[in-house]
Amino acid sequence: MASKKSTFGLDKNMAAAATYLLGWLTGIIFFIVEKDDKDIRFHALQSIMFFGLINILGMVPFINVVLSPFLILIG
Repeated sequence: MASKKSTFGLDKNMAAAATYLLGWLTGIIFFIVEKDDKDIRFHALQSIMFFGLINILGMVPFINVVLSPFLILIG
């Protein structure tokens, strides 16, 4: 069975993986552009939330100093 193509012409699995490529930025792009595929939209929203949380945690002074090495590795 051939895999479906996303709005960008990528295979479904590649489009879902691409939502994590540049963090929350690609998540926002895929979430806005992709209207049909629920799986790609799920991964895009998950990318937005995960990388957005890492960015917000990095802005808190105490957490930034203590956990920044771990946040960088996680990201």
